[in-house]
Amino acid sequence: MFSLTPLVALIAMMAMNASAQETTVAASPASTAPPYRSTFESYQTLVQETLLPWKETNDRVGKIGGWRAYATEASGQLPQGSPGLSGVSHPVLIQGSH
Repeated sequence: MFSLTPLVALIAMMAMNASAQETTVAASPASTAPPYRSTFESYQTLVQETLLPWKETNDRVGKIGGWRAYATEASGQLPQGSPGLSGVSHPVLIQGSH
């Protein structure tokens, strides 16, 4: 019929495993938790920059050469003798307004 031997063996193995885990946990030294550090300690508030009127911004970008001037400066391939855009403030934001 039905043999209890495999069931008894399974229960014995589970009991031995449980006792082995208990000894392992008890034998390990007590570890200390890392100190608590809030994520908000390094939080930086949003700084609202003052925006220029869109018409003035568009005119300024047009005077310096439009998007191509920015693309040329970003590529690092400025023509000889060209001052680049380093002296021009950002066309949308007023620098130093924060």
